Amino acid sequence: MTGLEQRWIRARQKERVQRRARIALIAAGTLLLLAGLTWLVWRGPYVIDANYINRTELMKGSAALVTGLRTAVVAFPAALGAGIALLYTARTYRPTRRAPHWAGVE
Repeated sequence: MTGLEQRWIRARQKERVQRRARIALIAAGTLLLLAGLTWLVWRGPYVIDANYINRTELMKGSAALVTGLRTAVVAFPAALGAGIALLYTARTYRPTRRAPHWAGVE
C-alpha cells in the first residue's frame, strides 16, 4: 500500500469518526432539549414564578400564570422550529429555480 493510499484511508476514518461524533452530539442535544422542555412545562412555572403563584389557591388566579408560562415554553421552540423550516425552505428553493438550460425546464 502506498503512502497516498494510507493517507486516504486515514482521512476516511477521520471523516467517519467526525460524522459519528456529530450524530452523537445531535442526539444528546435533542435528548437534553426534550428533557429540559418537559421539566419546564411540568415544574418550570412553580420554580420561575414561585413568588407569584399561590399553590393553595390555584383555582383562583394563579392557574392563569401557570398556563401562560407553559404556553410560552411550548410556543418558543415551535417558533424556533418554524424559523428553521423557513430558512431551509428558502435555501432549497433557490437551487430548484435555477434549473440548467439543458435540463429542458422552461
